[in-house]
Amino acid sequence: MRHKFLTLLLLTLFAVACKKTTIPEVVGKWSIEKDSTYIAEAPPFFNAGPGGIYTGVNGDYYDFRPDGKLYIKEGTYSDTLTYNVSSGNQVNLVYNTYNTVSDSLGNIISQTHPTKSYTIVTLSTTYLTMISKLTSDILTPEGYMANKLELKK
Repeated sequence: MRHKFLTLLLLTLFAVACKKTTIPEVVGKWSIEKDSTYIAEAPPFFNAGPGGIYTGVNGDYYDFRPDGKLYIKEGTYSDTLTYNVSSGNQVNLVYNTYNTVSDSLGNIISQTHPTKSYTIVTLSTTYLTMISKLTSDILTPEGYMANKLELKK
């Protein structure tokens, strides 16, 4: 009897220890709470300028599909791009348009797909907040352009 009790106890402990914990992921359709554009003189000093905060309306979304495609609908703007999630809570959005560099004769020297990298600040089953990484690619005459996305399910 004691042997059966110990076996049952060990099996219960093993089952509890092996239970998978669900880790929230970005895959899914998220509605837009806010999409804020900032001029950042030095991180993390973000100051949204006038008209720099878009509040989502019914029908706006970021739809992260399991196949790596991202569908965006924000107001009258819509786009389809690809994305990947890398280590360090990085989400990289790869646009389908090209950044083209040409020589003085108009010959194309290089073409690259613009990529915007975000750091996930908050991720739960119902809320996702991401802030764009500041790079020289988003340097404007006013300073570094940054973007903060607040999404919910």
